[in-house]
Amino acid sequence: MRPGRPIGGTPALTLAIANSAVPRKPAGARETSIDDPFRDRPSLVRFVTNRLPTERDAISQNDLARLTRWRDALFELLTGYAGGKVSPTALAIINKEVQRAASIRHISADLAVEVVACGGLVEQVVAACLDELAACDPTRLKRCLRPECGLLFYDTTRNRSARWHAENPCGWRSRGDRRGQLQPP
Repeated sequence: MRPGRPIGGTPALTLAIANSAVPRKPAGARETSIDDPFRDRPSLVRFVTNRLPTERDAISQNDLARLTRWRDALFELLTGYAGGKVSPTALAIINKEVQRAASIRHISADLAVEVVACGGLVEQVVAACLDELAACDPTRLKRCLRPECGLLFYDTTRNRSARWHAENPCGWRSRGDRRGQLQPP
């Protein structure tokens, strides 16, 4: 492991954003569905305000379009990285928004670092994702090996052996498929 890359620095927001447009079939579900929080402004407001300290009125329709483009590029970039081939187009889209996301940080007496100023909503989201990616070990970013799934996840196992984003449903379904048996509901 490289110095300065802790295992515990899970990029939760980054993965939530990247995976937000991936169709899913949760355990017990009969059909695949998608719950894209970037589909409209109210959904984006709920998604962002649950994860970042921002005002509801600060989210515009332009922010929605920029974040959707950035989310798609982020998914493509992380998927490419997990597969060993990074897309230059996705990297260019990501870096275009990164240039706008210059932020000013403040440190408190208890050594907590806070972002003081960061521009608009898109810049706040981009800066938060960059902070997460800087704090994690990128070699632990993986894509679920179940072909029907494809979600990105962060492998927190000690020996980096995780193959699925979750045991339920992908682990069960993969083992069931290999055995030719039915999966648990």
